[in-house]
Amino acid sequence: MRKERLHTATKRSWIEYNGFCAQEKVSGKATAASAGKSGVLVAERCFGCDSFGGELKRGIGVKAWALEDGNAVVWDAVNDPPKQFFLLRQVVNGDEVCVPAYLSKQGVCFIYSEQEEAFAAYMSCGERGVAAAVLVRDGEEAREKTVLFASEKLYVLEGNMISFVETEKMECGEVLRGRVFAYVAPRTLLYSAPNEPLSLGIRSDVDGSGRLFLPTDRGQAVALQAFENKLYIFFERGISRLTVGGSAKEFVIENVEYGGGKIVGSTVGAFGKQVVFMAEDGLYFFDGAKAERKFLSLNIQPSGAETYSKAVADGKFLLGFVDGEGAKTAVLYPDGENGYVTSEIVGLSSWENVTFCYANGRICEVCSGDEATALDDTDGVYAFISREVFFARGKRTLLRGLELEGDGACDVTVWRDGGFEENSAVKKRKIFVTFTNGKACARVMMRGEKFRFLIEPKTGGVLRRMRVETEIL
Repeated sequence: MRKERLHTATKRSWIEYNGFCAQEKVSGKATAASAGKSGVLVAERCFGCDSFGGELKRGIGVKAWALEDGNAVVWDAVNDPPKQFFLLRQVVNGDEVCVPAYLSKQGVCFIYSEQEEAFAAYMSCGERGVAAAVLVRDGEEAREKTVLFASEKLYVLEGNMISFVETEKMECGEVLRGRVFAYVAPRTLLYSAPNEPLSLGIRSDVDGSGRLFLPTDRGQAVALQAFENKLYIFFERGISRLTVGGSAKEFVIENVEYGGGKIVGSTVGAFGKQVVFMAEDGLYFFDGAKAERKFLSLNIQPSGAETYSKAVADGKFLLGFVDGEGAKTAVLYPDGENGYVTSEIVGLSSWENVTFCYANGRICEVCSGDEATALDDTDGVYAFISREVFFARGKRTLLRGLELEGDGACDVTVWRDGGFEENSAVKKRKIFVTFTNGKACARVMMRGEKFRFLIEPKTGGVLRRMRVETEIL
C-alpha cells in the first residue's frame, strides 16, 4: 500500500513590542509572548540605555573632564575613592586657575597640584564630611569661598589659604544667603554672621552669629537643604522650614506636614522645583509645602548603608544607593514616575553646574551626547539585553524577520537557545539597522525555542516599536 506524507499547515503570526523597559527586574511590565498580542520588551541587563516613554535610546554617560590647559586628571584612587568633587580658584605662577579637589570616602580632603600633577592630602573631614560653596560680599565685591563641614571643625578655603574654626560636633550643614548653617545634637541650629563663615558657633548679637533651639519630637535633624531661598530642616520623621531674613531677628521657623517613613538624610537634594529624598518607605518629591511618594514602579528601598550620593545631570536627578545586589545609581526624571537603574557612579557630585564622577582612573563629567560613553560597561557600549522570550513554549519557532520603527540607527542581535550565555557565534544573528522615514525591516530566519534580543542604539538613535514575525514549526 502506498504511503503519503501528511503536510500540516504552519502557523505564522506577528508579535508586537510597542515599548521598551530598560529597568531591570521591574514589576508590573509584561512582555509579548503569544500571537496577536502586544506588550513591552523588558531588559534582563541594561548598560546606559534609557526607555523614557517606552522609547529605547542612549541614556547618560561620561566623558573625561579636563583642566584649563586641556589635560585630563588621571590617578589611582581605588583604595580610597572620591566621594565628592569640588573646584577651587587658586593663584599659580601669578595666574588664577581652577583646581580640582575632592573628599574621599574615608573623609580625607585632597587638592590637586598642577606643578606635581598629583593630588595631595590636606586634612581629614570625617566620613560624613561635605563641601559647599558660600558667596560672600565685601562691599560691592562678591567672591566665592568653599566651606568643609568636618565634624568638629569648619574649614574655609579661599584661594591658596585654608582657615578653620572649632565647633561642636556637626551632624549636617548648608549655606544660604551668605550664612553657614550647621545642626548639632540635641536640636540646635548654629548659624554664622552674613559673609563671615568663621563666625559659626560663636555667640554674638542677634544680627550676627548665634544658635536656634529646634523644639520637635520628630527625632534628630539628618539634613539641611537650601531651597527657594529658604532653609529646610529634615528630621528623621519630619520637616521644618526656616525663613532667613537679613537679620537673625527676622528668622521664622515653622513645621511642614509630613507623614512618611524615616528620612535618609544623605539622599536629600534640590531638583528643579522639587527636593528629592529617600525614606524607609520609598522616594519622595517635596515642593516646600508637602511631600509625596514618587517612582513607585522602581521599588527602591534604603539598605541601611550610610553611603549615598546625589547630583543633577542632563535634567535628571541621580541617586546613588546600595541594595542587596550592591551599589547602583537611580536615574530619576522630573515627572516623578519614569526612571531607570544603572551601575554605581563613583564620586557622583555636582559643583558649578558640572556633575563629576571618577571613572576609568580619571575625573569625568556625567553627560549625554556624541562625546559620552556608557559608564557601566568596560567598553563604553550602550546595550539593552532583553529577557528570554518564548513565542510558543515547548515548541520550536522560526523567527522569520523584524519590522522596526525609530530614528537614526541601531544594531540588533538575535540570540537563540542560550547562545548569549555561551557566546556562540552559531546561535546569533547580528543586524545593522538604519531607519528610513522612521521604518526599517530585517530578515532573520533563525530557528529556536527561546530567543533574546541585544539592542545597541547609536548616537541619536531611537527605537520605538519592534514587530516580530514568527512561524511555529
